Amino acid sequence: MDKQPFSDTAYVASHLVRNNMRTLLFCKTRNTCELLFMEIQRLMDNSPRLRQFRHRVMSYRGGYAPQERREIEKALFSGITSLVICTSALELGIDVGSLDCVVMHGLPVSAASMWQQIGRAGRLMQDSLAVVMLTDDLVDQQAARFPERVFQRHSERLSIATQDSVTLAHMQCAAFDRPINPDCIQDQRFLECLSNKATSLLDSLLWDPVAKRHFCKLSYKPWPAQKISIRGSQNNTKDEWNVLLIPSLTLLEILDPMHALLSLYEGGIFLHRGLAYSIDKVDPDTRVALVSLARVSWYTRKRDIREVQPLDTLISMKIHKRESSQPICVFYGQLQIITRVFGYHRIAMQSKKIIETIDQKSPDLCTHTRGLWIDLPLSICHQLAQSNHDVESSIHAVQHLLIKCIAHPTTDSFLCTEDDLETECKSPLATRSRVPRLVVYEKCPARDHPTADNNDGGPTRRALEHICEILCTARTAVDTCKCTDAQAGCTECVGMRKGCSENNQCLDKLGARLILQLLLPK
Repeated sequence: MDKQPFSDTAYVASHLVRNNMRTLLFCKTRNTCELLFMEIQRLMDNSPRLRQFRHRVMSYRGGYAPQERREIEKALFSGITSLVICTSALELGIDVGSLDCVVMHGLPVSAASMWQQIGRAGRLMQDSLAVVMLTDDLVDQQAARFPERVFQRHSERLSIATQDSVTLAHMQCAAFDRPINPDCIQDQRFLECLSNKATSLLDSLLWDPVAKRHFCKLSYKPWPAQKISIRGSQNNTKDEWNVLLIPSLTLLEILDPMHALLSLYEGGIFLHRGLAYSIDKVDPDTRVALVSLARVSWYTRKRDIREVQPLDTLISMKIHKRESSQPICVFYGQLQIITRVFGYHRIAMQSKKIIETIDQKSPDLCTHTRGLWIDLPLSICHQLAQSNHDVESSIHAVQHLLIKCIAHPTTDSFLCTEDDLETECKSPLATRSRVPRLVVYEKCPARDHPTADNNDGGPTRRALEHICEILCTARTAVDTCKCTDAQAGCTECVGMRKGCSENNQCLDKLGARLILQLLLPK
């Protein structure tokens, strides 16, 4: 904790390269991937023993042009490259040959992801090494205190929204892994889930009358997974952003709207393959950002706020708080998400400390989605204040619990993960007052839902029918958790393993318990 960020990970990775260990270094975010790549380059440049291995290190993440990614994959497969710093983009689906070691900068959020990353090394049954470098993240610090829990985690259940998201290319990948047998009970159940799409999807496959199986078409071979984006069902190419290098206007990266929002703002620094680029102009109308090469010793992190405003109530249901006949309503409907960038921090590359804060006003970005919300009466807020609990921190904690309980219910009816849901997180620096409201909404904009006009739409609509059960589950989770931090809680109760924009700051576990006690029916 007293060292510079990334220094230990960079040291371990660099010496694995020096000892000819073919290694993948996994990072949780794109920015961390770029910063670690630059830290390893700096470490190798300053060490006579490591300098000769600098050309054997590359970075790899989403956003890179397809040709760039294929070149990096080929270099790793052939042994030209010994170390690739990457995101989960290399976690599955791509054959990079035999690897000796995997280093994870931070414990992966899910057990499935952890074992998938570990399993990238030693695939030819040779000895292999997996190293987890713990950070100051809440999940990592819990792992440091209770390391045995890391190996007790079970892989999460997998849900597939077959009706809306299975495409022709997905079906080719499925048939490539295991030919589809219409007489097999398991395959019949899968085809039944596809509803009226099953016939057209099967027609896209190659039928073998002798084997009586549906096979992947030859045009998709040798690797059909390379012909489809892993997030292909979610991407909309017309919404993609192009990052162009001036003056040549060479295409540097292609970003989806979410990552464009996080990384493109005028005056900021854009990191790409170990180099820093100044963001000179951002044009929301054409979805183009112009950047130029910059020789700086700092990078930037945006400062923004997010406001969630209900626009239209589609359904409402009454729940009753304890010891009172006054009803409290839960609403389901359309929400407007307003993201406002009001500046950025300049952060030193080496120390990762803020060296300057820049104020800058950017146009608001408005998106629409659907979700649940509960307006808390003033009586609950007064009881929180009288019990010395911060109202917003208590609400923040309850919202985390709701996301977890919707994503991991006792039934299979919600069909979503924590990645599908978001909420409005409390910032420790925020001074604006908010409406005391519990809100959980879906990341996927309402217009992208094929069933947007159908009441059986997204997971929050399905969760509405089970809201009392969800609240009971949330209360049980906070009541039974044995974490020692009674105020802030842990990732087993009110803390999120990922997805909290404020890194699990401003959480009040005991305040969350009080809200749930007052909300639950008798």
